[in-house]
Amino acid sequence: MDKKVKRIIVARAAVKEGKEAAFIDAAKAVVKATRKEPGCISYTLYQSPMESSSFIFYEEYEDDAAIDAHANSDHFKIFAGTISDILAEELDIQKF
Repeated sequence: MDKKVKRIIVARAAVKEGKEAAFIDAAKAVVKATRKEPGCISYTLYQSPMESSSFIFYEEYEDDAAIDAHANSDHFKIFAGTISDILAEELDIQKF
């Protein structure tokens, strides 16, 4: 039995105060497009109920190639450019 191990990413985003709505708007587009990518199992945005400027993306992919394809996609590059002035600090990206 050859069982593939999926790849997980947790990306934490700290957004400047008052920029939460702009971040969510930008994130909606990348979430929608990413969910259509081959190799994407799930891609979900969560906002902290206790700190409204704190978000995480929980991402599941079939393999590293799917992660690379996502990172190089036009919609991800547009998202990264859009949020660069919205973030309070650099994204904290953890891979599992």
